[in-house]
Amino acid sequence: MHPAANIEDAHLTTYHAALAGRRTPIVLDDPMIGRGGEANVYRVRGLPGQVAKIYHNRASAAHADRAKLEAMIATPPERATGQANGQTLPLFAWPATVVEDDGGSCCGFLMPEIPLERAVTLHGYMSLLDGNRLLSPDDRSLPRRLLVCRNLAAAIAELHRQRHYFVDIKPQNIYLFKDTGIVCLVDNDSFSIAGRDGRRFPASAYSAEYVAPELLKGALPASSVVDDRQDCFALAVLMFRLLDNGLHPFQGIPTRDVDEWNIDLSIERGYYPHGKEPDPAIRPAPSSTCDLWDASTRAMFDRALGSRLPSLRPSAAEWRDHFDRLQQQGGVFVKCERRPANVLHIHFAGMGCPECRLESLDTVTPVPPPPPSAPAELPPLAAAPAKKDRRWAYALAGIGVVGVILARQGEKVPEASEAAPPAVATRAPARVPAPKPAIPAPPPLAPAPPEPAPPRTTGEMPSTDDASLARSMSDAGQADALQARWRIVERAISDVAKRQQDELLAVLKAAWAGDDAQTLASAQAALRQIAWDQHYNGWTRFRVAARQLNTEALAQGSDPARAFALEAAAVALDPYDREIAGNMGYFLARKGNAAEANLVAVYALSLPRNGATDTGRGADWQLLGSSLAKLGKADHSLAAYYVALATTPNLAGLCASVLAQQAALGEELKAPIDRLFQRIQQRGQDSTEGCAYPPRWRN
Repeated sequence: MHPAANIEDAHLTTYHAALAGRRTPIVLDDPMIGRGGEANVYRVRGLPGQVAKIYHNRASAAHADRAKLEAMIATPPERATGQANGQTLPLFAWPATVVEDDGGSCCGFLMPEIPLERAVTLHGYMSLLDGNRLLSPDDRSLPRRLLVCRNLAAAIAELHRQRHYFVDIKPQNIYLFKDTGIVCLVDNDSFSIAGRDGRRFPASAYSAEYVAPELLKGALPASSVVDDRQDCFALAVLMFRLLDNGLHPFQGIPTRDVDEWNIDLSIERGYYPHGKEPDPAIRPAPSSTCDLWDASTRAMFDRALGSRLPSLRPSAAEWRDHFDRLQQQGGVFVKCERRPANVLHIHFAGMGCPECRLESLDTVTPVPPPPPSAPAELPPLAAAPAKKDRRWAYALAGIGVVGVILARQGEKVPEASEAAPPAVATRAPARVPAPKPAIPAPPPLAPAPPEPAPPRTTGEMPSTDDASLARSMSDAGQADALQARWRIVERAISDVAKRQQDELLAVLKAAWAGDDAQTLASAQAALRQIAWDQHYNGWTRFRVAARQLNTEALAQGSDPARAFALEAAAVALDPYDREIAGNMGYFLARKGNAAEANLVAVYALSLPRNGATDTGRGADWQLLGSSLAKLGKADHSLAAYYVALATTPNLAGLCASVLAQQAALGEELKAPIDRLFQRIQQRGQDSTEGCAYPPRWRN
C-alpha cells in the first residue's frame, strides 16, 4: 500500500521491514489492535511481542520521516524494559525497524507490543469514574502513586540522558501496568530526537495545560523545544496531578475580578496557588491536599512550578532520586488513626490524612439562601445558555477530590521499598481484601408537593440508566435519590425561567440601546438567588462529586449525548453550581435541543452570585445569544451578544468563544455574530486579537 492509500486497505498490501539495507516481507494480522488519529496498530504474523504502527497517509507520516525513525533506531533507550512478576514489560514504544510499502516509501515502523489487557493510561488517576472502575485501591494508594511518579521520572531521565525529549507529556501518552507501578511512554515518534550526527529532529506537538510558561509567552511551537525545560515543567504538572487526585497545580480560586480565566493563562502568568508563599492572584482549591505531603516533596514542586526561572526546575533525574530517597529512608508512610485498615488512608508520617480531609468536604452544612423573588407573569422568552472557557469552570471548585470513600479491610501497611533498579521500581503496597462502599445513604428528601408534576421541561433529561453514571460515587440505592432530585430540579428550571423573563428583557433592551453602563447594571441586577425551600438541606454534601462529574463531561467533548448525561447527573447532585448548569445547557445545545437549552440558560443566570466580584457573567449571556439564534430569534440573539460585550472584561476571549460556538452549533449563529463584530469595529476595538471584521469563521 502506498502511504496515500486508505488504511482500511492495509491487508491488501505487502509490507517490508527494512533494517540495515535488507527488506523482509511482513504480514499484518487483522483486525487492528489500535486506531489513532494518524496511524493504526497491527500485530505482525510470526513476530510475537512486536506490532506495526502504520500511518494513514503520507501527511500523517510527515512528522516521523525515515531519517527521524532511523535516528531513533540508532539511539534507543538503554534501559527500555522493566521486570514485574516474572514478566518483561516495555518502558517505551520505541521504533525498532522501519516499515516500507511496496514502492519503498516509509509508511510506519515496528515497535514493542504493549500488553493492553494489563495497562491503563494515567488518565485513570485524573478521573473519578475511570479511576474507580479501572484502578484497584492499591494502585490509587499514596505509596503506589509515589512509585508511579518515580518510574515516570526515571523513564524520562533515561530519555534526557541521550538528549531526547518527550515534549508532549500528558496522561494519554503514558500507560500504567496495573499492580506494578511500571509505566510505558507511547507516541515516541512525536518526541524531539537527537541524532548521532548532532542533528535534532523536532517534536510534533504538545498539549494545552502542560506547556511551560516561557513557551506560552512566546507562542512557540513544539518544534522549538531543544532542551529539557518543557519536559521538566510538564513532568512536574503531571506528577502533581497524580499525587493530588487529579487537581491541576494551576487550578484554584481567583482573587481578582475576572469573567473568564483558564489554566494556560494561569500558567503563563505564574499564578501558582500551592506554594508556601501565598499568591495574591489565586488561592488554593479547598480540595487540594498538597499541604499534607512530605515537606521535601512539596519544596520540589515549589521549585518546579512556583519559580519563574526555568533553570530552577528539578530535572527528571532529581525527581527519580528524590522518590528513591523517600522509599529507602523508611517510616515515610503511616496508617490513618481513624481508618487504619483502609489502604487509601495511608499518608505521610507527621502529616494529616488527605482522604479524611476529602471526606470532611462532603459534609459541609449549607447556609439557607434568601426567599425567592415573586413570580413574573410575562410569557416565556426564548433563550439559551452560554459556554465559558469551561476549563476554568471546573478549576474554581477544585476538582480532583475523590467523591467516594472506599473502605478496605486488612492490617498490613506498605513499607518502604528496598533500593530500586536504575530504570524501574516495582515495590507495591501490600495486598488487602477487595473494597466495599462506605458512603452512608443521603438524608431522605422532603416529599414533593402533592400537585401533579408538570411536563418535563427538557425532553431528554437523564433516565435511570443515565443516572447510573453517578453510581460509582455511592451505593446503588442513590440512583433512585438522583432521580428524585431531578424531579425537583426540573420544576425549578421551569419556575425560574418564568420568573426571570421581565428582568432578562430589561437587560436585552438596555443592550440594544447601546448603553453599556446601564446594560452592566441591569445584568448584575438580574442575577438573583433562588431558594429550594425544604429540598435544599443535604444537597451540598454532593458538591465535590458534582464537580468531578462535570470534569468527566468536559472530557467527552466529541460525544455531546454522554457529556450531557454526565452534566445532568452533576446538576441533580448540586443544582446551585451555575458553571455546571451552564455546561449542561451548552451540551443540550450541542445535541440540538435549543428550546430546552434556552430554559437551562435562564436558570443558570438566576443562580447565586459569587460575592461582589461576580459581575455580569458575559460568557453566560453569550451562550444565551447562541441558543436564541438557533431558535430563529435573531434580534434577541444579537441583544444577548451585546450584553456579553458590555459585561466581559476579556474581549479577545469573547471573540474567540463566539467563533468556536458558531463552529460547534451551526450557521444560524453567523448573522448575529457578524453584527456583533461590526459593533466591535464601530467602537474601534477591532484591533483586539481575533476581533477583526469580518469574522474569521472556523468552518
